[in-house]
Amino acid sequence: MEPYPDFAARLGLALLVAFAIVALRVCKRLARFEPLVYGLAGLAGCAAFLNFGGNYHWWNEGFVTRWDQFHLQLGSKYFPELGYDGLYAASLIAQEQTAPDLPLPKRVRDLTTFKLVTPENQAPELSAVRERFSDARWQSFVSDHSDYLENTPPRLWRVIRSDHGYNSTPAWTFVARLFDARLPATNATLTAFASLDLLLMAAMFALVFRTFGYRAACLSLALFGLGYGWRDIYVGSLLRLDWLAATGIGICLLKRERFATAGVCFGYAAMVRIFPVLFLTGPAVLALAALLRGERPRWPLRLAAGFAAMVCVAFAAGSTAGQGVDAWKVFGTHIGAYRDTWSADLIGVDTLFLGGSTNLFAGSDERAERRTLQSVREALAKWRPVRIAVIGVFLALAGLAMWRAPLAEAAVLGLVPFFALTPAAAYYWIALLVVPLRRGQGVALALLVLSAAMHGIEYVDPSPIQAPWRYALLSWGYALILLAWLTPDLVRMIGRSPVRAS
Repeated sequence: MEPYPDFAARLGLALLVAFAIVALRVCKRLARFEPLVYGLAGLAGCAAFLNFGGNYHWWNEGFVTRWDQFHLQLGSKYFPELGYDGLYAASLIAQEQTAPDLPLPKRVRDLTTFKLVTPENQAPELSAVRERFSDARWQSFVSDHSDYLENTPPRLWRVIRSDHGYNSTPAWTFVARLFDARLPATNATLTAFASLDLLLMAAMFALVFRTFGYRAACLSLALFGLGYGWRDIYVGSLLRLDWLAATGIGICLLKRERFATAGVCFGYAAMVRIFPVLFLTGPAVLALAALLRGERPRWPLRLAAGFAAMVCVAFAAGSTAGQGVDAWKVFGTHIGAYRDTWSADLIGVDTLFLGGSTNLFAGSDERAERRTLQSVREALAKWRPVRIAVIGVFLALAGLAMWRAPLAEAAVLGLVPFFALTPAAAYYWIALLVVPLRRGQGVALALLVLSAAMHGIEYVDPSPIQAPWRYALLSWGYALILLAWLTPDLVRMIGRSPVRAS
């Protein structure tokens, strides 16, 4: 497998940005170039995120990520009929009707068990899924599906249905259907859908610039485009970054003391992706600290009110997305089955102990067949005391840092419980772009250097067989950087502690 040319460009740019910013800090004579250096760093991040204006995805042609939109656009538009288990079955029927000469894939994912099965084994489910559609809705699905058949590269179409189906929350489904429910799947409409994330991120970065300043916004942009793990997953998809935009805007609003609106933003992010609720850990710690000091600030109530209001609205909206209130229960069951597998690209404390051993994966295709979470639990069992201690250290250090942090910075520190408590796919670590919103630049520079190293490793050996090792190294890198981020707060706290005379 040949390395992808953009790896070398990302490697070089990440190192160049880090070196230039360090040079600014070391050599005071270069201070007059600071606006230019930071501006170029931000531009480099933008260019890298858009893959330098060339082919946007190594697995795809053009701007639209048809793999992703196949799942998100079709899954949301036809959610009333497909639910969480019908996408691949309906796709097989539509293919047989409109492209009978196109070979069926050797294996497809059964979206009730998440096991790979042959299309023949899916046959009993096909007619049941077809019966969920009215004739008019089925013709609409077949027409939209044909656009994907015609415009998705054949090498992708052979494996696209070995992914894990449609997994978005009912709240996200409601939002997506506001855009795609009445529009056909064409290159023009999919391009328009793909542009929504870029508009959201532009709005977020504009607010970051106004709230945290030029340097923080430019560094954040550099991480946005040059970081490793989310290299090109988001460009051309449908509302993949709405949670990130909401989280970033929420942090800015905390800084601007717009607490209720910030709560609304965090509530939205939590209802469409769940884990962003951890960014409220810091504000919760600060609210507790205020109560213990005998204070009764109003901001926690306003933040909680905004959050609760959005949660209620999002729950109600998701319940009207096509499957009723039961959609939330079905979503929970579906995600539970989905999470009962372990992917090579998960990042978090657990990955520190599992390492990059490929024996966690069963079958001949390490990317398609994944060992069950039960097997992972067995592998982790021998590390249980150490694992609990490591998680405790991360949470304790985060709590100490949050205790005296400004409110917005305490929210940024939610990255630490995210790492400690939630093994998440590497692409969700694009959340690290909020790191520059906390004081100091050293952590952002360390993340750029780590990203450069990872781009270099993948450039030398891009084989997917090595992915578990790469993500294990990335987890260790994040762990060390987060510890370095938190340790100064511990040192300062010890330094302020009263020393008793002997």
